[in-house]
Amino acid sequence: MNTRHITPQAQTRVHRNAFTLVEVIATAAAIGIAIALLIGAISSGLRNSRENAIRQNLFTLWVSANEYLLLHQKDEVTYTELAKPDANIKGIATLKPVAGEDYATANDGKITRNTTQLQITYKDGATPRTVTLSTTAR
Repeated sequence: MNTRHITPQAQTRVHRNAFTLVEVIATAAAIGIAIALLIGAISSGLRNSRENAIRQNLFTLWVSANEYLLLHQKDEVTYTELAKPDANIKGIATLKPVAGEDYATANDGKITRNTTQLQITYKDGATPRTVTLSTTAR
């Protein structure tokens, strides 16, 4: 008769078909950290693109204001004057608020021939953010 002897080591060997609690928690933590980093990068990218769009709108406003000042031989203009249909300034019609900003408040509402910087404040959530366009280094 051929009998097999089972050693004590073979008896304690257990085959696992599932993950341990530590492995599950470590994996969940790693995934959570990766998602947190991704969300931060996405929100930062959205904020940057929003501010670039606002800066482009400020540049359009500055160009439109200078066109108006040259055409009408004035030294100062407000956004309200630029936005009037009889002003015949085409660029101003393309200004669409990106983050709820009000371009009538840019530079306290007035743009002059000597304006070298346009500034506007908008709300990013609960935080007011200021976007500045310097027109001298173009």
